[in-house]
Amino acid sequence: MDKEIPNSKAHSKNITKTKIDFQRIFESLSELYMILDLDFNIIDVSDAYAQATLIQRENVVGHNIFEIFPDNPDDELADGVKQLRFSLMQVLNYKVASSMTLQKYDIRKPDGSGFEVRYWSPRNSPVLDKDGNLLCIVHRAEDVTEFVYLKQQKLEQSENTEEMQERIAKMESEVYTRAKEVIEKNEALLISEQNLSITLSSIGDAVLTTDEHGIVNRLNPIAEELTGWTEKEAMGREVTEILKLVHTQTRLPKDIPIFEVLSTGKSIGDNQNSRLIRRDGGRINISNNCTPIRDKAGRIIGSILVFRDITEEFAAKAFLEKAKENAELANKAKDSFLATMSHEIRTPLSGLIGMLELLSQTVLSIDQKSMVQNALESGNSLLRILSDILDWSKIEEGKLDLSLQPTSISRILSEVVTTYSHIANSKGLSLTYNIDKNISNSHLMDPLRVSQILNNFVSNGIKFTTVGNIIVSAELVKNLTHAQQIRFSVTDTGIGLRKEEQSRLFRSYSQATADTARLYGGTGLGLAICRRLADLMDGIISIDSIPGTGSTFSIILSLPVIDLDMNDLDSLTMEDNSVEPIVDTNSYIPRILAVDDHSVNLELLVRQIEMLGLRVDGAEDGEKAIKLWLENKYDLIITDCHMPVKDGYTLTKEIRKIEINRHHNRIPIIAYTANVLSEENEHCLSAGMDEILIKPARLAILRQTLLKWLPNLIKANPKDSFEVPVNTESPIDESELKNLITDKIGQISILKKFRTHHNTDLSKLIQELTKNNLDEAAHLVHRLKGSSKVVSARSLVNGYTKIESLIKENEIDNALKEIAKMEADVSKIESFIDDL
Repeated sequence: MDKEIPNSKAHSKNITKTKIDFQRIFESLSELYMILDLDFNIIDVSDAYAQATLIQRENVVGHNIFEIFPDNPDDELADGVKQLRFSLMQVLNYKVASSMTLQKYDIRKPDGSGFEVRYWSPRNSPVLDKDGNLLCIVHRAEDVTEFVYLKQQKLEQSENTEEMQERIAKMESEVYTRAKEVIEKNEALLISEQNLSITLSSIGDAVLTTDEHGIVNRLNPIAEELTGWTEKEAMGREVTEILKLVHTQTRLPKDIPIFEVLSTGKSIGDNQNSRLIRRDGGRINISNNCTPIRDKAGRIIGSILVFRDITEEFAAKAFLEKAKENAELANKAKDSFLATMSHEIRTPLSGLIGMLELLSQTVLSIDQKSMVQNALESGNSLLRILSDILDWSKIEEGKLDLSLQPTSISRILSEVVTTYSHIANSKGLSLTYNIDKNISNSHLMDPLRVSQILNNFVSNGIKFTTVGNIIVSAELVKNLTHAQQIRFSVTDTGIGLRKEEQSRLFRSYSQATADTARLYGGTGLGLAICRRLADLMDGIISIDSIPGTGSTFSIILSLPVIDLDMNDLDSLTMEDNSVEPIVDTNSYIPRILAVDDHSVNLELLVRQIEMLGLRVDGAEDGEKAIKLWLENKYDLIITDCHMPVKDGYTLTKEIRKIEINRHHNRIPIIAYTANVLSEENEHCLSAGMDEILIKPARLAILRQTLLKWLPNLIKANPKDSFEVPVNTESPIDESELKNLITDKIGQISILKKFRTHHNTDLSKLIQELTKNNLDEAAHLVHRLKGSSKVVSARSLVNGYTKIESLIKENEIDNALKEIAKMEADVSKIESFIDDL
């Protein structure tokens, strides 16, 4: 016998089939058989045997065979009992089958009127368990009375035809063949029943079976243990007496799936929502699967329920959910701490840097300018350390997003060198850059993050170099389809690093040696952030260093090529650092309301706005601000978010409510906050603010923000103008696009390029979703969302944001439906671009 125990579901099907076969053979065989125990008491008889021996089954089961079938006392030659006893003892003693010679049986008539003579060919066979122990004896009898009578007629008749002889021979052969078949079937049936019992006892799941009416007919030992009922007690009872289920969550009674399976013929599984009430009142969580049992004709003749105790698994899941909830609360607490730290540190810091910036615009002596410059650099260094900590937090939370835009690599390198040239010169170091002439003019990237990485490399190079030079370079590694792979490197002639020191550099809060922080300062976060930024941009970051000779820090990025010349890029990347007034003295001068509870920040903001040539009033809290707004006419409000009495959120909500009730025009409200976490952005926008300005805001940034929100009131510089008026019905947010790319030619070039790549990527996205390739689909939808942001196609950005979330949740069908919903928006944008 195959001792391998199959899985519970397959095994249950096997058990069911065996049981059906046993019942079908038992009920339908026309042969005569009887099952005896080891004391020769009758356990069971077939219907055919009972009919042939003129007995009723209930009258003989449990009685000794010799008591029921004695020899005919009137026949002195009768020896059937003797022969049968001898054969049975052979089986009992030697555990082998014993065939008897042809026997004459005198069957006692039920009415007592005498005996009926029958001739049988008996065979007794042992049934053994897996250890070879005798379980019972199968007594089989083939009725050959007709055959005997034919032979007697043969002897009595002197002349027999050849046809009769053939018939007798054929009949004799058939009789013995049938007898052999019956013996084999009986033995197989008993072995199958034995295997079924052993299998049900061996599997690790609980098994309960019923007939077509839901009456229990079998429980295995595991089911007995889980329910508290023995098989003997449960058999013949309706299953609802044995199994009582309730919902795990609601604790309300729950229907047993067996009756639904019996009525519908469909299997039902439940992995987590059921609790079983045991016979003793105890409760356990179970998973279960119920399947119908069918006969060969496909009729439902019962059901099999396989169930398992998952109480410990359920408790573990609840524990993990609670742990996850606690972790989320801890993350929120950390975010709150970071937000508070950001606000509390940035608030005085913004005042410090802002005032120093204003001071630098006044007439100063050479020594004074030097001192102011040093103070500004110190303040900015402190700001960078704070930004490192906040960036690391956002990276750890997966909340740091890239902002892709057309960028000049040459300009990035130039700005990095310009930023650090003063520090390098003060140490007597040479700081230069070079760029491979084969690199294209413009690429699509996040210039802020690329610059952040290079700035960190250069800062470290200057910090750890006392003599020599630092070289910033960009080298073409290879050309790709519509892209270039570029290696950005910073090489210094500093102290260098040993191999074991290099391995620690890109870990958070870690530096090369224990003395590094003491001698050179730093948080140990800079390079760790660089590594995570490289991962975010699918880049490869590395270091090559020789102690005493120097180091080379590199990052390799694959960047899409944008078809723009340097003149077009000027409108994208050149920052307007002008601090000249931005209105004509003869024109209407806009009036701004500045709100901040920090006196230094408020004074700084007021001075900055005045320096730009605008009128400004200040308020220390939201209560005073709303009073001023009601009493005066303002064109724009800049407000801090966190203030006593009335904060910026409440101020904004009240203004928006008044505007609606009094039918006032909507005034632009700019949040002025030191909190750079994404939750703050969402809070500001949901309160009704229009944009977020991060403290400390440089004059150039403030100027650009005012140009954006007061376009009809402020006379912009020529380079800020846009030749085509904004179309409010356009599928592209032209005002937003204007802030990114003010040159019309540059806009058209990027939009045309977007149309081509968008169609290609969208087709690939649909293909990958259809193939269920979620990793590639996630990459494509992220790229589509980023490129849509670049061209200010807000409807597409919103759509791809939804699709990105659906892909993360593995909801492929809904993602494809969302793409179908976007078809009209895509067509509208394509038509808009084609008409340019």
